Amino acid sequence: MRRFVWSILFFACCASAQDGVLSWFPLEIGNRWVYEHEVWGPSRDKATVTRWKTTEQIIGSVHVAEGTVILRQVNFEGQPDGSWLAGYGESHYLIRNSCLYFLNAREAWDEVQQQLRTQFRDNLLHGRISPNFCFPLEVGSKWGDSQAAFSWLVLRQGADAQLAPMPMGEKAFDIVSTQFSSGDTMHFWFEKGVGIIAKRDLHNGTYFDLRVRMLRFEPAATRKP
Repeated sequence: MRRFVWSILFFACCASAQDGVLSWFPLEIGNRWVYEHEVWGPSRDKATVTRWKTTEQIIGSVHVAEGTVILRQVNFEGQPDGSWLAGYGESHYLIRNSCLYFLNAREAWDEVQQQLRTQFRDNLLHGRISPNFCFPLEVGSKWGDSQAAFSWLVLRQGADAQLAPMPMGEKAFDIVSTQFSSGDTMHFWFEKGVGIIAKRDLHNGTYFDLRVRMLRFEPAATRKP
């Protein structure tokens, strides 16, 4: 009886945490986002620009022991840059507790077995992987620590006009990596009820400037059959 009660409490807690994520990030099946991407490089003096678009849609979900995996389909228009930074975040998502993790197929998610890869699961359970977002977002909130590959800080609401790749209002949260890689700074801008609206990664060593702008958010409920 006691085990049964604890099971109910555990699943209620997990459901509540997941609802907390979904109240911020609209991950219902059929919702989709259209983004414009551009990469500037390889030098400031002789930079060339590579541009492409993505349409990213929620296509399903899978419940695993570690949380809930949100399945996404990413379609490309144009030729992507091909670097891992340009593709960072174009993956499935894992909702665990009140946080969200990016799941790339190569290292994190086994598409055939529909489960987390062994090494990723081990790193996750031992705190060596940082979430990408933890909700609710509040200025000054941090997650990830010295064990994780990198950590994050909610820097401000609104945007630095010189840094943001698009104009945005005060509803946008600016989330910056505080431990990513030498000479590199990555920002995500996130708006409650919409999701990721922009991204920028600027590397000051070998020049690399990635700018991503959301062109539109298309909730499934608003589209015609």
